[in-house]
This record gives sequence, structure tokens and C-alpha cells, in this order.
Amino acid sequence: FKTIEEEVLEGVPRKVSALLWAAVLVLMIGAANIASMILARLHGEARELTVQVALGAGRGDLSRRFLAESFVLTALGLFLGLTLSGGTVGFLTRLSPVSDLGPYFQDVGVDLKVAAFGSLLALAAVLLASLPTAVQLKRGEYGSTLRSRSIGTRRGPGGIRFLDFLVAGEVAVAVILLTGAGLTVEGVRGEWSSDLGIDPKGLTTFAVAPGPSGYEEGEERVAYMDALLERVRAVPGVEAAGYTNLNPMRSHGWGASVWPEGRTPTGRDDVFTLNHRAVSPGYFEAAGTRILTGRGILPSDGSGDPGVVVVSQGAARLFWPDEDPIGKRIIGGGANAGGPLLTVVGVAEDVKEFEFLSETWYRPLKQDPRDYNTRVLELFVRGSEEDAALVSSVRRAMREVDPDVPIFNVQAMNDVLRFERRVESFATLLLALFAGIGIVLAAVGIYGILSYTTGRRAREIGLRVALGASRREVVYDLTARALKACGFGLAAGF
Repeated sequence: FKTIEEEVLEGVPRKVSALLWAAVLVLMIGAANIASMILARLHGEARELTVQVALGAGRGDLSRRFLAESFVLTALGLFLGLTLSGGTVGFLTRLSPVSDLGPYFQDVGVDLKVAAFGSLLALAAVLLASLPTAVQLKRGEYGSTLRSRSIGTRRGPGGIRFLDFLVAGEVAVAVILLTGAGLTVEGVRGEWSSDLGIDPKGLTTFAVAPGPSGYEEGEERVAYMDALLERVRAVPGVEAAGYTNLNPMRSHGWGASVWPEGRTPTGRDDVFTLNHRAVSPGYFEAAGTRILTGRGILPSDGSGDPGVVVVSQGAARLFWPDEDPIGKRIIGGGANAGGPLLTVVGVAEDVKEFEFLSETWYRPLKQDPRDYNTRVLELFVRGSEEDAALVSSVRRAMREVDPDVPIFNVQAMNDVLRFERRVESFATLLLALFAGIGIVLAAVGIYGILSYTTGRRAREIGLRVALGASRREVVYDLTARALKACGFGLAAGF
């Protein structure tokens, strides 16, 4: 059972959570950059700070000054960020598939509560990034820094080891971002490239509406669709054609209540719900869905013949996990509904339905022509390739049968898949964008930290060169230290 909210927002919270965590990781990289820049500024103003202390300034006063300046700059950055968000949200909304998701997602904008939460999070990050500077000011370490003009290898804030820790942390967070984005992209690509149960290559769908066009009775609709099939199959280049009440690749479905004969109901458990597909002979060949056992729907499965049904692999496993499903019978409507008994004549491979049930049954429309879910049907036409000329020929053939029946939603199945996957595609794009921003920020921050630490070791490097160290040895030492920090970051990130 699902709540209305779960049904409407199915899958959305998970995608939003992934993007939120990506934003937090980017914020962490930014905080590390801020910490390193504040420390660099502290070192650059060491002489001035020493003079201020000599003139009576307390260390607490210096800490508060640095923190106040940091928060003023943060407030300016937040103002610019929120202004940019308000100005670009409309543009991003137009790029995204939000407008296609129905009335629940139409009111998109900058939410004040979310903006306030993000602002508090950014202020907390700046406060955290400012702590090393505050600690260093409290300890008065700028005095020793001024005297030595070298950071040596001390462990406190501003020391090489602390800055190495910042480098390792930025690398670790960047690895998490890149790995998460990479796995997500690869997972989505793998899911989309795996067997869907339908072969989209060369397959085109045509929606037709015989119901509102005068074919009110079920028998009339069946007769019209059969005439349509016969005419379309005669078009040169058409390899197979069939129709169904619903395209399984679209994000909607229709449920049927059923019960396997011979199973005893227990309490309220007297019904199973399957995807309901009313199909024609030739549908499986046109869709490219394989029949694994038994047979598909035949022209001989008419209204006066015994009721038959083809079930998906998932439905067969659900009802008869250790038995041969061919010849088994299903009760339409549920255990106590008194519906028709239908004999299983075939098992079709599973189709990856979009946003609906995973088990399906296929019934011949001829055997239930009153099916009220067939006032609009989709015609599947398979050709050797997606050919615009073939599509035009099929359209003309359909018009010849009855020019008054509307033909719409003419799409290649590959286009249907791209449209139905638009939310996942956009979310994956945003996640990859966050990862790109994160790696750029990490690269800039790491460069800044390494440049800063190298500059602060200028006197030490000069002494080493004066004592006979070669340029290669100096470069090797600096590079080895940077690679060591990055290596720890890679290990932690992985």
C-alpha cells in the first residue's frame, strides 16, 4: 500500500537527496578552500598583527576581527548567491522536465525555508573554516611565524601537517563526488542499455482513437483495428504490426485483478494486481518481446473460443514458482469475483515497465471487446529501420481505412524512451555538474594550499640550495609531499 504522496512523488525524494548530498560535499570543499585562504591571509598580515599586539590589541580582539570580516564577506556571498538563484531558477526550470510532470510540480521557485537553511549551513561552514585561524590567533602563533618566516612541520593550525590534512580532505571529498556521480551515470546507462523486453530499434508507435470516432461498441473497435492491421501490414517495408491498449514504455499503466486457480485465499489476500494489456495477434513480433514458452496471441483466439492469456515471466514466477505455467488457469477479477477462467498459453519475457507494476498479463482484445480501456489504442509498426518515408506510408494507409479516426503521438520508440527517461537524465546531469564543480574547486584549493605552503618554505628551500641541494631534490621533496597528501585523500575517498 502507498500513500498518495508516495505515489505522486515516487522516486523523486531519492533523486533530490542525492543532489542535496552533492551540494553538501561541494560546500565542504569550499569550506576547506576558505580555511586555507584565511590562514594564508593571517600569514600575510603577521607583521601587522604583531604590531597591533604590541600596541595593546588583545588576541580575542584579533580573532573577533577576523571572524567579523569573514562573516561580512560570507553575507555578501550569500546575497549574491541567492540573487543568482532567483535569477536562474526560471532558466533551469525551462531546461528541466519539471513542466512535463503535471500540476504537482508547476510552482517551482526559491523556497524561503530552503534558502534560510542553506544560508545557515553556509554560515556554519565559514565558522568551521575560521576555527583554525581563531585558534592560531588565540595561541599567538603569528609571532613565531613572523620570526621564523617558515611553517616548519608543526601540527597546529597553519602548520604543514594541518594543511596537508586540508589537501587530503579536499581530495577525499572530490573522490566521493566523482565516484558517486560516475556510479550513478554508469548505473543509469547500464539500466537503459540492458534488455528492456522490447526492441526499440526500427519500432514506431501510432496512437489511434477509434472509440470517440464512432466505434463506440467493442466489436466495432476490434473490426476497425483488424482492418487497420491488414492494411498496414501490406505497406512495403513493414515487417510486423500489432496493437495494444497501453504502451508499456510510457509512465502509466492499467491494473487487472486476478487470482490463480487452485490457490486458497487467506483473509483479505484474495486478489493479485497485474499490468493489463489487451493486444492483437502480431503484437509480440512487432514489439520485439520474446515468447519464452508456449505461444503468443493467434488470430484464432476469437470471441467464441476458450479464453486464453499470455503471462510475463514475473507473473509466472509469482503464481507458479516451481511449476510449468502452460495450461494453468487464472480467474479474472480475483478469487471470489466469479470472473472468467483463462488458460495460460504462453510466457513472455519481462518488460521493464515504467513507474508501474512488474508483472503483466496479455489478453486478446477479440475475447473481451467491451474492454473500456481500449477507446484509444497504440499501433506498433516495425520496419527495418526508423524511416520517415515508411512512417508517411503507414499514415496514408491508416487514413485509407477511415480518415476520420485521429492519429496522434506518432513517435519512434527510442524517442518515447528518451522522453520517459527525462527526469533521470536531468538528475544525472545535475549530479555530474556538481561533481565537475567540486573537482574544479578542489583543484583550485589544492593549488592554492600547495603554493602557499611552498611560499612559506622559501627560506628553508633557500638554505637547502645554499647547502648543496639540487633543484631536482627540492622539486622531488615538494612533489612527494603533495602526492603523499593526495594519496591519503584518495584512499580515504575510495
